[in-house]
Amino acid sequence: AINRLSWDLSVRAMPIIAGITLGTAASGHIAFAWRIVDLFKGAISSGLMNYLLPHFSRMQKSKELMAKEFISSTSIIAFAVTPIFLGLIVVAPLIVTTIFAEKWYASVPLIQLYCISALIGCYRMLGNVFFTAYGYPGKMLIHGLAVTALLILLMYVMGYMGLWVFGSAFIFSSLILTPISIHLIKGLLGLSWWQQLKPVFYYSIPGYSMGAILALSQKIFADNLLINNLLFQVTFGVAIFALLSFIFYKKEIIAWKSGFLGKAGE
Repeated sequence: AINRLSWDLSVRAMPIIAGITLGTAASGHIAFAWRIVDLFKGAISSGLMNYLLPHFSRMQKSKELMAKEFISSTSIIAFAVTPIFLGLIVVAPLIVTTIFAEKWYASVPLIQLYCISALIGCYRMLGNVFFTAYGYPGKMLIHGLAVTALLILLMYVMGYMGLWVFGSAFIFSSLILTPISIHLIKGLLGLSWWQQLKPVFYYSIPGYSMGAILALSQKIFADNLLINNLLFQVTFGVAIFALLSFIFYKKEIIAWKSGFLGKAGE
């Protein structure tokens, strides 16, 4: 609960500090951009916590089994969340102009920065689930509070430089907390840095490839209204991701599906 309070404090402080340093319009852009990204990240966080926490809690007595499940779950998370946030980064301008209004276009870079922060946060989210399940819910508490204080200070001191500061600050926060979490998990489970990071690199490839292809299509066919349409981009992105996944990760997907159904029936 205290960890969540620390996170909420930084999130709630963000538009207030933006209002002080840049004015009320900036505060509105920040709130708007954050709501769009948190719509996805909040749902993912809640789903992972509700599903994986009981699963990991049942494995407390077996460090080897927890280590194996940690790597497997990290692979699935990287595979699933990367296309969501990479896709959102690429189509953010279309989302704003198609669904909302041109006045919110200044929020696009913020949406993209928050997506990067959310993606890194999702990659390390399993660490928070693991610490709670392993009986160390406050393992990251001191680090989290310290980074939150630093985050608020940075936003206040540098906020006048522009909206980008408020998006970059959260990326900076994630980049500080990630290696700390990896180090703590290494001490508890014996998993090296590479063992923890390899699944992220390997299983996020389809998502990054999808994002690159979408961005390239927008650049090459910049004047084509059909291709630069939100519905087309979403459909095209899903098709690319599904095709790459089927070609290169078919065995893994079948194994994950079997494991998921097995866990759901426990």
